[in-house]
Amino acid sequence: MRRPQSELMFSSIQLWTTVAALILAPLFFGSVDLFWIAVWAILLSISVLCGVAAPMDTGQSRLLFGFFALCGVYALVAIVQITPHVVDQFNDPSWRQANDLLGLDALPRISSRAEMPPLAVGHFLLVATSFISGFFTGPR
Repeated sequence: MRRPQSELMFSSIQLWTTVAALILAPLFFGSVDLFWIAVWAILLSISVLCGVAAPMDTGQSRLLFGFFALCGVYALVAIVQITPHVVDQFNDPSWRQANDLLGLDALPRISSRAEMPPLAVGHFLLVATSFISGFFTGPR
């Protein structure tokens, strides 16, 4: 069965954007500058969007759903760590000490950080988009 011309075009765009991101990224996403992380995430997102155009069978859909579920669990854990008063028994004692010493009114949370650093979010997006891009680039 012959693949439609549009599917071949999207497949070619997907392959070359993935190759460009992997070749141009220093040390495979080793860059710590947010600008370059955004560039690689955009390139890989284009690749992922082009890969969605091709049909998937049931096994591939299940595997992709499992990866999305794993990403969701990872994101949920990260959110629980920075949200105040989610599980009070696990709160980091540094928040209480900072409030006592500095007279702050900071809410306690599990993490010692009040928010997720943009660099960590960027690296997570790179891992997710690179896996999905590779998943779609692979043979079908």
